[in-house]
Amino acid sequence: MRTTITPLSVPILALLLSACDSGPSSPDEIVSPPPIPTVTYALSGAVSELTPTGPAPIDGALVRDMNSGRTIMTDATGFYSLRGLSATSRSVSVSKFGYVTATNTLTMMGDTQLDIRLARVATYTLSGVVYEITEAGQVPLEGVEHGLYSFAWAMDGVHPLYVTKAGYQIFDPSGRPRDTVTPIVRGDKRFDIQLVRK
Repeated sequence: MRTTITPLSVPILALLLSACDSGPSSPDEIVSPPPIPTVTYALSGAVSELTPTGPAPIDGALVRDMNSGRTIMTDATGFYSLRGLSATSRSVSVSKFGYVTATNTLTMMGDTQLDIRLARVATYTLSGVVYEITEAGQVPLEGVEHGLYSFAWAMDGVHPLYVTKAGYQIFDPSGRPRDTVTPIVRGDKRFDIQLVRK
């Protein structure tokens, strides 16, 4: 018996063949489901310091998510917002010159607000006068680099000072000449420096 394909049968045959191509080509082939979108959250808040009149915003502070390495600067109101963060335990640091860096650890399970208070680095004043001893007694020297001086930025620790004037020299207790003196600052300090004529 001979089978004849009529023009009406061709579209039906094409439909059957295309339906067969849409399934797995072999029983071992695994069809992956579409990827599940990653859920992310926002971490935001305000950075401030405590002043005699109350909290004050800190602009230009650097907020860093230690997990991802992402950073953002606070605006004029002290506000920051880091978006696209995954739900996990993370560390966040906030830093700005002149302030003690703050680090906080938190677990994010949704959009989270984290307000951070920074404290200023304690600063002291290192001041004094450069002088020489004459027959009239202790006389301040004019035109000395670091003559009458005051450093309001000085922090605790050792602060080498270079003091120079033509025709003069600093001598250490053993009588050896040197270029620097190194006061140790532990709070506000007055430190006078004696120069001796060469």
